[in-house]
Amino acid sequence: MTLLNVGQIAVFRSLSLCLGVLRAAPIVDLGYTRYQGAVDAELNVTRFLGARYAAAPRKFAMGPTSGSADDIWRTTRNLGA
Repeated sequence: MTLLNVGQIAVFRSLSLCLGVLRAAPIVDLGYTRYQGAVDAELNVTRFLGARYAAAPRKFAMGPTSGSADDIWRTTRNLGA
């Protein structure tokens, strides 16, 4: 490996890390509400923390709406934490 190749590899790695930071946060549309998650590029994992889910008597029924269909719930942290 020449010094030029090592330099090119270093530049490529730093650019690929920057692109990981620039990725848009993923949004999941459930029809009645939308959730925005967060990407952990280091672990290559997408996380949706603190997302609401049906509580007891609703169990499998559609959850409550967020008000407007255009609202996005940001689920980037646990609600209890």
